[in-house]
Amino acid sequence: MIMNKNIIKYTAAALTATILSTASVSCSDEQELMSGQGRVMLNTAILSDVKVASRADTQQELADKAIIWISNSKGAVRKYNGLSEVPAEGVELLCDHYVAEVWTGDSLSASFDTKWFKGREEFDIEKNQTTNVNIKCTVANTVASVVYKEGVDDLLSDYKMTVGHSRGDLVFEGRDERKGYFMMPNNDKSLKWNLEGKLANGTVYTRSGVIENAKPATEYIITISYSDKPQDTGGGYFRIEIDENPIVVEDEIEIKMAPQFSGYDFTLDDGLEGEVGKFTRRSVLVSAVGNLTSVVLKSPVFSSFISGEDVDLLNMETQVADALTAHGINHTYSYNSEIDASVAKVNFEESFLNSLQEGEYAITFQATDQQGKTTSHTLNIVATNAPARVEDVLPGSVWATSATLTARVMKPEQNPAIAYRKSGESAWTEISGATTSNGVITAALTGLEPGTTYEYTVVATDYVSKSIKTFTTENASQLPNAGFEEWQDSKAPYLIYASGAQQFWDSGNHGSATMGKNVTVPATDKFHSGSRSIKLESQFVGVGIAGKFAAGNVFVGKYLATEGTDGVLGWGRAWTSRPKALKGWMHYTANTINYKGDGAPDTVNKGDMDTGIIYIAILDDTMDEYKSEKFPVIVKTKKTDRQLFDKNAANVIAYGELVITSSTTGDDMVEFTIPLTYNRNDVKASNLMITASASRYGDFFTGGPSTLYLDDLQLVY
Repeated sequence: MIMNKNIIKYTAAALTATILSTASVSCSDEQELMSGQGRVMLNTAILSDVKVASRADTQQELADKAIIWISNSKGAVRKYNGLSEVPAEGVELLCDHYVAEVWTGDSLSASFDTKWFKGREEFDIEKNQTTNVNIKCTVANTVASVVYKEGVDDLLSDYKMTVGHSRGDLVFEGRDERKGYFMMPNNDKSLKWNLEGKLANGTVYTRSGVIENAKPATEYIITISYSDKPQDTGGGYFRIEIDENPIVVEDEIEIKMAPQFSGYDFTLDDGLEGEVGKFTRRSVLVSAVGNLTSVVLKSPVFSSFISGEDVDLLNMETQVADALTAHGINHTYSYNSEIDASVAKVNFEESFLNSLQEGEYAITFQATDQQGKTTSHTLNIVATNAPARVEDVLPGSVWATSATLTARVMKPEQNPAIAYRKSGESAWTEISGATTSNGVITAALTGLEPGTTYEYTVVATDYVSKSIKTFTTENASQLPNAGFEEWQDSKAPYLIYASGAQQFWDSGNHGSATMGKNVTVPATDKFHSGSRSIKLESQFVGVGIAGKFAAGNVFVGKYLATEGTDGVLGWGRAWTSRPKALKGWMHYTANTINYKGDGAPDTVNKGDMDTGIIYIAILDDTMDEYKSEKFPVIVKTKKTDRQLFDKNAANVIAYGELVITSSTTGDDMVEFTIPLTYNRNDVKASNLMITASASRYGDFFTGGPSTLYLDDLQLVY
């Protein structure tokens, strides 16, 4: 008997913990907010349903993984990845109505120890006002637990309960008292359970069921009890009850931000750079939840006017403070009890900054709060007489054989230029052909060596800047087994890698081999070099009408599962280089389409000539998951759960394809090149995907008996 009960539980004292985005306490020279703006302070309470063993680890982990969104009626206006990105002084917003959302944790399909928290709160920003917003984040997972009553062990042994959905499941072995946390797929809201054990007479006992429309932030307690009432078979029977309960808060996880550093009217990470003797006053803010207990500054330059290189601003002696002040370094410290936040403002006056001779200096800050949390940051200062200042390279501006460098001009009359050299060399080479626009020099370097570190700086007549920056070109990585010489072809399915080697390529053979056929095989009748190529042969796989059309295919990734007669594929592998093109050798034989499956384009019909396709994509670090395995792209061919690759998706950095519309003339293989078009140059590559099919619409089980040979694939940089 299965009983579903809606039991509502309340807790009298829901304990909370706070993630504080601290505000800088009022300073005498702090600028007033712009007209029509206000400020929001975000306080986030994380409500846990179980006791946490290691609070320190949990605090930092949840803070690092937190994603904070602030939106208005027009959409998202702020996004912060990690608590450390939230401005220490609070978030300034235009007067309007907003929604703040916080997500943190890990959204795994199924896990015993990983949870996903979500919270949401609406608020209004008023002119020149600070708004405190408290967001309660609760467990967003669907949770399951299993309870066995007394008497079960008298009849059932070696029992286990499996709970899960289409993308993952968990096995509760024996009296496993842990909770299982599930993220329900958008298209699957059913949580399935299956009890399996061994009865006293040795027979296997199974019992299964489904929890329909399983809800987030809800725990389903599956209770198994035994009654000695006899069944018709003469034995006892089990009673299974499922109680549905809202998540109950049981623990307080105190999460507080570690001390933060920020530049006052400048970006701290950019450091300070200026002409010798012409600096203006600059300040660094050190903010903390609660009180700061120490703020230590360390630099070799201090040893000229105090004893040693470091000083604790909050605990120094009077004579040390006087010496710092006399040389242009002072500070203020304040604590705001209303928001339990403090700030130290460290001022570097003109007298100190303009005493620095030409060169580079580093001042390291180390701050500790009353919680014992310590963070550090280094302020880099460059005092220069250079006519221009080289800038850091942008993330996507350095390739395997080329790079784009920039410098900001300060003294155009000296005609500054950018020069470069290999790291370790002494001579500089001025970059010719550079352009200057709006005070910025842009120099394009080509012909560089892959995987090599270079230095660059500013030069002018009889002048070489002491400010030197570096960049490292990407590796010109090549595809493993790109000639398709290595196989495990003594088995079904054929595998496209040597025994004991690491898998890189895979195919649909895992599905077709269940019907006794391999649609992708090694070939010796056509090849460009070596002794083999790969042959993709589209065909009907099955007996009589029992079966399906299967396209010959190969892809970078892994065949994950067969669901009925449909496949689940993981496409892509880790890859950090960005090629300009894919080239290789091919031979294609097109045949008439004689199979058309559901979902194929209306423009494709039986009797048309089949077409082949080869495509390549460079992807970012976004990952999808299928039963705990993660890949950049998950492909599902099942009609009711179809999930295909989208070349226009947000995670696609670059894409190129070759649609093969006719058969190759003659018997020889021909060379092809597929240029890559980069949609984004602001990010580095994280993954590579290559897919080839003898039938372009094979994902829809559409095509004819066409054949595509491939050999000697190569990435062009």
